[in-house]
Order: sequence, then C-alpha cells, then structure tokens
Amino acid sequence: MQYIPLKSLYSFVAVADTGSMTSAAAKLHVSHSAISQAIKAIETQLGLKLFERTGRSVTLTAKGREYYARVNPALQEIIDASNELRHSEQRPQLTLNMTNSLILHWWLPRVDDFQRHVTNVDMRLSSHIGEFSLKDHDVDIALVHGLPQQWPDQNLTFLAHDELVLVHRPDQQGQSINTLLANNDAIFVTNPRRLPDWPTWCEALALPLPEQRNNRSFDSTFQALQAVSLGLGILVTHTQFVTQHLNAQLLTTSGPRIANPNAAFYLATSSTPTANSVLAQACDWFHHAFSTAAK
Repeated sequence: MQYIPLKSLYSFVAVADTGSMTSAAAKLHVSHSAISQAIKAIETQLGLKLFERTGRSVTLTAKGREYYARVNPALQEIIDASNELRHSEQRPQLTLNMTNSLILHWWLPRVDDFQRHVTNVDMRLSSHIGEFSLKDHDVDIALVHGLPQQWPDQNLTFLAHDELVLVHRPDQQGQSINTLLANNDAIFVTNPRRLPDWPTWCEALALPLPEQRNNRSFDSTFQALQAVSLGLGILVTHTQFVTQHLNAQLLTTSGPRIANPNAAFYLATSSTPTANSVLAQACDWFHHAFSTAAK
C-alpha cells in the first residue's frame, strides 16, 4: 500500500478548514501551487474527488467530509503528542528583571546559591528600568528598588529596607568621617536613581554636601566602586551593592548605616506563586537571601 505523505494530509485539513487554497497556503506558509498539487495527489491516490471547486472557494464533497472526519482528529493527536513530548523535555523558564547595578553587585555573586536551591529552571535576565508592566514585558519576577506606589497593580512583597553607607579603601579605616571628607574627593554617580544618595546621607548626619571636583563623577555604580578601589575618592552607596566588596575586604565602611527613605527592596511577581511551583521556590530563595544579608 502506498502511504499518503503527512504534509499532504495537513494541506487537505487546512483547505477543508479555510475553504480556500490561498488561505490554506498562507496558514501553512507554503505556495498556492504546493497546496494544489498536494490535494491533486491525494485525490489521485484515493481515486476520489474530495473537493468541489467554485471560483476561488472549495467545499468538501460527501466523501471528502467522511475523510475529514477521520483524518482531522488523527492529525490533532499527532500535534498534541508532539507538543506534550517537547514540553516534557523543556525546563521551566523564569525571566528575572533588575537594574544593571543589582545584576552586577547583588545577583551575579549569588547565582550559584540560587541554582543550588532552585534546580532545573532556565533563568533569564532582563534589565528594564523604571516602572513597567511585568506581564506586558514577559517578566516573571522583578527585584524592585524603589517605593510601592511606583509599582501599582503589581504583586509586591517586602524584602528589606535600604541603607546608605560611606565606603572607602581599607587602608583608611579608623579615620573619622570628617577626616575622610576633608582628605578625599567625593565620588558621585550621575545616574538619576543615585543622585539622592549623597544628599540623603549628609542630611541624616547633619553634614554639608561635599563639592563635586576633579572629575570624580561616573555614570554607574560599577564605575564609581572601581574608582573607590583605586583610591580616587570615597562614595556613599547602598549596602546591598557592596556586600561582596566588604566581605572580600576590598572596601570598608565608616560611620553609621543610614536608612534610605527614598527606596526599599521589594519582590514583584507577574502572578501569585502557587505552592511548590518554580516561581514559589524562586520567591522563597529571594526572601531567604535578603533575610540572611540583614543578619
């Protein structure tokens, strides 16, 4: 027995569903002639007329309707079986969003720990800034550094308060804040999200805002921390950004940690995590990571 090619059967079902060879060709992303030849081949092989042609439209004959009733469910079974098998081999995927500063200074040092606790998941990163809809941008989890009112209509849970701290090289440890300010250039980050850092810290300690001098302004926190490490000055930044630097004794701090009234850390999710889901595991890890850092 000569078997009818599967692609010809797809063509037959597409023509039957759309009532047009042109529409069927568009649906299957093939040429009109390919559809026409496939239908002609099936009819020749079966020795039956499956369609009545009326102008540009086609309709099933009685035998065509009988054939469609058997073939269409069988093709759908093939499609369903293929999709189920493909999805069963794919790892769950989560898209995580956070600013570049958090990616560099918070996320990357913790990737290995995340993968140990949340296994068999394909985690992808995005770095949208400002307020946005997680669903519209296909983001599952966002580590938010800001205020709740900036993220309306999102599932937000509190992670940790934000703190500002003065950082400098370890060889300057033991000097008073006033001495550090007098003997070092203040390094500023010109990113709009970081502009309030120095003013907020100085106001809390009733200190005058240092001048910007000697080109000690940088576009990003990463650049500013590199400058501090090279001894180019001192910086007010966020404790979560410098945890690894402090643990490795690359930098140190002086003075108190100042609560930042302009931001805190929150976890935003595109949907409510269900028990034992990959999303729930990821959320649990984030809460654990921040609670551990706070101790």
